[in-house]
Amino acid sequence: MAKEYTTKVKTWLMDYFHEHSEERNSAKDISVKMKKDGLVVNLSTVYRNLEKLVEEHVLSFEEIPGMEERKYVLHKPEMECSHHLHMHCVKCGKVFHLNCSFMDEIAHHLNEEHGFVIDCEKSVLMGLCEECRKEEE
Repeated sequence: MAKEYTTKVKTWLMDYFHEHSEERNSAKDISVKMKKDGLVVNLSTVYRNLEKLVEEHVLSFEEIPGMEERKYVLHKPEMECSHHLHMHCVKCGKVFHLNCSFMDEIAHHLNEEHGFVIDCEKSVLMGLCEECRKEEE
């Protein structure tokens, strides 16, 4: 059995994601933030640690259409992301959980009328959030 131990990188990642639980960051974003905190780490080490935290169900990731990199976020089992869609603001990058009964109606309609079942965990609606839309007005 392999020995479990916590590295500086893993500790930093855990602290960061718990303090910024709503933020989504790529490995490159995280690397830059680590450097600002004085922790200089090879990018491949950042990727390896992020993927390990995903395997441990500490982090989740989102693959947003049109974006090259995965965005990592603190895993929240209570959100049940496999049961609702997500909205991604193309301006600020925030991702919102669309967890309302109206989406159940849409999913039901698509299944009944079109024989199509939505893969909610991988489905993202692209647009502008309320805050960014107000900035543009």
